Amino acid sequence: MKVEVSIIMPVYNAARFLNEAMQSMLQQSFTQFEFIIVNDCSTDASEDIILSFKDDRIVYLKNERNEGVTAALNKSIALCKGEFVARMDADDISLKDRLQKQVAFLKSRPNVAMVATTAQMIDGNGDALGVWQNDLIAVSDEDITALLAKTNCIVHPSVMIRKEVLQKFMYRSEKNAAEDYDLWLRMKSHGYGIAKLEEPLLLYRVHQASVTANKKLLVNTNLRVLKQKWTFIKYALSHLRINAFFIRVLYSSARSAAAYLRDVVPNALRWCKRFISISPIMASQQFSLLSATLKTAKADIVYFFPYTHMGGAERVHADVVQACGDNKSLVFFTGFSRNENFIRRFQSENSVVLNVPHCINSVWYGARAKQLIADFINAQNTVVTFGSNADFYFRLLPLLHAHVMCADLIHAFKFQPGANKAHLALLPYAPRLNHRVFISQTAKRDFEVFLKSNLYGPEVSERLMYIPNATIVPASLPHKRERMKIIFVGRESPEKRFHLFEQIVQRVAEKHATVAFEAAGLAQSNNASLIRCNAELNDEDLDKLYSSAHILVLTSSREGFPMVIMEAMAHGVVPVATAVGDIAMHVNEANGFVCTAEDEAQIVDEMCVAIEALITDREKFERTSQNAFHYAKSNFSKDQFAAAYKKLLLRK
Repeated sequence: MKVEVSIIMPVYNAARFLNEAMQSMLQQSFTQFEFIIVNDCSTDASEDIILSFKDDRIVYLKNERNEGVTAALNKSIALCKGEFVARMDADDISLKDRLQKQVAFLKSRPNVAMVATTAQMIDGNGDALGVWQNDLIAVSDEDITALLAKTNCIVHPSVMIRKEVLQKFMYRSEKNAAEDYDLWLRMKSHGYGIAKLEEPLLLYRVHQASVTANKKLLVNTNLRVLKQKWTFIKYALSHLRINAFFIRVLYSSARSAAAYLRDVVPNALRWCKRFISISPIMASQQFSLLSATLKTAKADIVYFFPYTHMGGAERVHADVVQACGDNKSLVFFTGFSRNENFIRRFQSENSVVLNVPHCINSVWYGARAKQLIADFINAQNTVVTFGSNADFYFRLLPLLHAHVMCADLIHAFKFQPGANKAHLALLPYAPRLNHRVFISQTAKRDFEVFLKSNLYGPEVSERLMYIPNATIVPASLPHKRERMKIIFVGRESPEKRFHLFEQIVQRVAEKHATVAFEAAGLAQSNNASLIRCNAELNDEDLDKLYSSAHILVLTSSREGFPMVIMEAMAHGVVPVATAVGDIAMHVNEANGFVCTAEDEAQIVDEMCVAIEALITDREKFERTSQNAFHYAKSNFSKDQFAAAYKKLLLRK
């Protein structure tokens, strides 16, 4: 049989998907090929699967030691008999006519050295994930050339290359180079044509094993691409390939460097700030306390939270710790808090609390502290780690051993294509988290879309779970005084939009001089003459505020399902809120008011109308207040909350 195409496929521990990958090649409509498979010292059942195929077209090689992808590819190329060489990966699927269409294309276009195809991304279960945008937008020769100068836009296992070209260049194992992107750049610099079939002829699999093994995801993208292009620039200079394409790559490298600096400078400034502002004495003291504590401590659960001052998220964190209070726990606070007023909520006879932000953020002690904590956790036979809003927890995850169960809590999330930068930066850690808890069903659904849009499938999204928050509901509805009080409970952050509350207050006060206004969690207001501000309230003071209040105004642009809504309704306070997160699932015209407008001016208008109706119609207010109270009593049970977290966090 004449061999026109040599298929090369390296294999390393690919047993899960290997059978399907091999079947897809052996069942191609084009049959004049050899299938060179290099088993790169797999330790799973890969070899048994390969040997189970009885097909004379298979050429099987086995490495005695793991040599890596580049070496396996070059070993295959040296054996190729075909005029064309097709790449394949052991976890992907080639559609039936892939080889036939690529061979026909190359035979009809002798000036083209390589032809790729577009690819459909699939997950570990074979379900569609979407497309890689770089692949989709660069199909024409002009677009491929332009984008290759900036970044890779070709799916490696989709390509077919003329053998003489591939044997001329081979793959390189340069330290900073991606073997495929480096090859495309070198080919382009020598003027070889690269084309792409617009039809998706490859199902490219993205799954947990590939994500967790791909440590480059943890490296700054601009830095990674910059290093790859610099490797090519050195090659071009040494081979005197100074041409238009080289200039494009050089220009793109300068832009990548600038983008990297935009990413790095803020981090460098933060490092400098920590260097200057963090007391080495305080850091040393906290490190000594940490070392001494971990020598004798035992823990079933290790928590990581940012702050010890009061806030909605902090109240939830305290409730989680209290729910599992019968088990030994270690609670770390990793952020610089305004005060320690709330820390007592985390303290019990079974918990050890360590507030060590100076230590873990110190340039002198940070790395040692992180390793010390990781060693402690790894030494526990049965242990669960749980974090929320704590960046330190994510930095710790790569150091934790496989037996450590890891979970985190996401209070609020709204999917915004092209945005969500903070969550994007943490996505490479997603496969390490065994569970991700959401307090909002809306946020959970949004996060599922976010994962899928970034090519993470069910293996990650199935770990998402919903546990609603809860609050203590008084035995009876608190008595409300005749004089109306309207409150705002939040913090000084842009998404809370306190300025809208100030506008509402101004308009309501003009018509109703006797109405009182109060804001908890904020130090001051531009309407100081109208709004009484309380930057910090303890539990008792907050309870008194809710008991005395009539209406809660929530103007947030983003929420999960905020604690303030539950706490207010539990005290008969009528919520007037924007329709963010899960609020509209709980608040309706019977127990409050939900504003669906997005324009800020319209939000103020609609909320003022709703508040006016509650102020002028006392019977309406009393009826709505009672409905809010009874809804909270039926739906915001602490017992359900505690049972859910015990099931999640207790492994004994």
